[in-house]
Amino acid sequence: MNHPSYPFTHDEAALQFDFESISEQAIIQKRVIYSPTGVADLYNLALVDIAPDGSLDDSIQSGNDDLPEVVATVIQTLFVVFKAYPKSGVYFRGSDSKGIRIRLYRAIIGRDIDNVQELFDIYGLYSSTSAELFEPNKPYVAFIIKPKS
Repeated sequence: MNHPSYPFTHDEAALQFDFESISEQAIIQKRVIYSPTGVADLYNLALVDIAPDGSLDDSIQSGNDDLPEVVATVIQTLFVVFKAYPKSGVYFRGSDSKGIRIRLYRAIIGRDIDNVQELFDIYGLYSSTSAELFEPNKPYVAFIIKPKS
């Protein structure tokens, strides 16, 4: 969480954020979308690439060598969402079929848990109905993050 983040813009509702992933290889347009899940005060987080034609893709592994900056930017968007929706929670999971992203998310949370647990409650989910406070190295399939009350 000590990495620099990219500047971003957001819509009036503070639910859609745009930024550029920048490296020597490419400049990639990214969007973070928080959408209602149907559960009161719970939003789904999606990080997507914006293609030149405007289509969105959450399955691309861009390989732009700036993962720490992208993650830091997503974390900064959480602060904006929680300021606008202080009683909300954010749900996220990996979107790839091999589980690579979920393992990546688990590793990132596990590495930074000591820094963020003062600000957030983070839950690991084993299924849609089984959740617990996050513990490193457990085989969670998704996560929910909420601001501390």
